[in-house]
Amino acid sequence: MSAQPTPRTDAVSEHHMEPDEILRFRASERHMHWAVAIPFMGCYLTAAVLMLAYSSNPQRALHDVFWWSHRVSGLGLILLPAWAMLRHWYDIALHMRNTKEAWRWTRDDFRWLFLMGPSTIIRSIELPEQGKFNAAEKINFMVLTATTPLYIVTGLLLWTHQFAFPAWVLHLTMAAAATPLLLGHIYMAVVNPDTRVGLSGMITGMVSRHWASHHYGRWYKETFPHLHVPHVPHVPSMPQMPRVPQAPRVPRLPALPVVVELSAHRPEPLGQLVAAAAVEAVAAAVPYQSAQR
Repeated sequence: MSAQPTPRTDAVSEHHMEPDEILRFRASERHMHWAVAIPFMGCYLTAAVLMLAYSSNPQRALHDVFWWSHRVSGLGLILLPAWAMLRHWYDIALHMRNTKEAWRWTRDDFRWLFLMGPSTIIRSIELPEQGKFNAAEKINFMVLTATTPLYIVTGLLLWTHQFAFPAWVLHLTMAAAATPLLLGHIYMAVVNPDTRVGLSGMITGMVSRHWASHHYGRWYKETFPHLHVPHVPHVPSMPQMPRVPQAPRVPRLPALPVVVELSAHRPEPLGQLVAAAAVEAVAAAVPYQSAQR
């Protein structure tokens, strides 16, 4: 008797057919990122050497090497992004959407900022779902897009010795302000074990589906609505505390987006948005503190 075909079981289900990795960034986005990041890092490192090693004695050896390396990196900050834009001219609309996304803030973005620090200590705090960029990445993006043209202009003024002193003051001030953002960005991308997984998104374009759904939940659901949201079991980092009566939470108002760019719609006042986000962030942490007492 011939063997009957084995029926399809639950072990081979729709969810198991879903990819383990998803596309996070297209080639045009990755090329633009590195076209900015590489010359910017060249400018930053050579400037640091010039300030720390040569400001007191410009006659030291190799001064001209670092000085010209700084200038070449500055030219790269002009030419490489332009090259990336021209090479992927068909994705200009995508770059515009990314810029708009970075400059568009919602209440959940402010709540994420307020809760990010406490959530590293109180593991029971859940961060709000984020879009394509989280709030910290938005700040980095905003500062970079606002200051890069100023870096170029002040750098050219310094090179041509026009308005050199005010240009130098502004150039140095922007570099000093960028330092914590730069170090934080590198730490999260390379060192932090929870977030460095996403670095592959800027190298190959692909990231873990589970990781993306956890860190960029709103973007994941909007971009891949046909994919199942993976379930990651919550493992408490401390024993469960007994439940105690809690004060009623502050009712949440409808989340209206605050658009930093000019908009035809009337946005929620920025101060009111930040205040409401702060109250909600405190309310999210209150149950844990109450349980501790």
